[in-house]
Amino acid sequence: GKINLASLDHVVCFTAAQDKILMRTYMLKLKKPTDGSNVPGTKLLLSAPCADFSIRRTKWASLDLWRTAVRQPHQLVAKKAKNLSTNALGDQVGRIHMEKQDWSTMQTRKVKALHANKATPLKLTKEEEAEAKERAQKIHDGVEVEGVRKGSAAKAKAMAAKKSEQKRSTKRPRTA
Repeated sequence: GKINLASLDHVVCFTAAQDKILMRTYMLKLKKPTDGSNVPGTKLLLSAPCADFSIRRTKWASLDLWRTAVRQPHQLVAKKAKNLSTNALGDQVGRIHMEKQDWSTMQTRKVKALHANKATPLKLTKEEEAEAKERAQKIHDGVEVEGVRKGSAAKAKAMAAKKSEQKRSTKRPRTA
């Protein structure tokens, strides 16, 4: 294979010999090419660190000694995270379990219209219900129904009636 010598700075070499493993670190020194080729000359200079490793233990420890050596304190043992999963985007998603909430005991915004004793549903007979549906359909279609038309004209008439009623109620009687 080809090696880019310009980017190579250090070489770490491991050698197995007899019962030892030898580690040597070399610095790579580049020299100008001498034989007319483009490949530079290289020289390895020994540098620190160097180490000789020897194999001392070739047998496993007894079972009791091995158990005491690999024992971990309870604080270091990580607990399994329950109800956690990872989605397709890599985000952690957790699931929580709660009891069913009782809405009648919860403090919510008090609206008078929602009180059970005051809010009585409007009970219509079948005839009245059919009549209301028919009237709503006619209003939706734009047909005039008892003076009410769909559109802004009906709204304008209703607004004018309200204003005239307010003016009548705010007049004060003259005192002589």
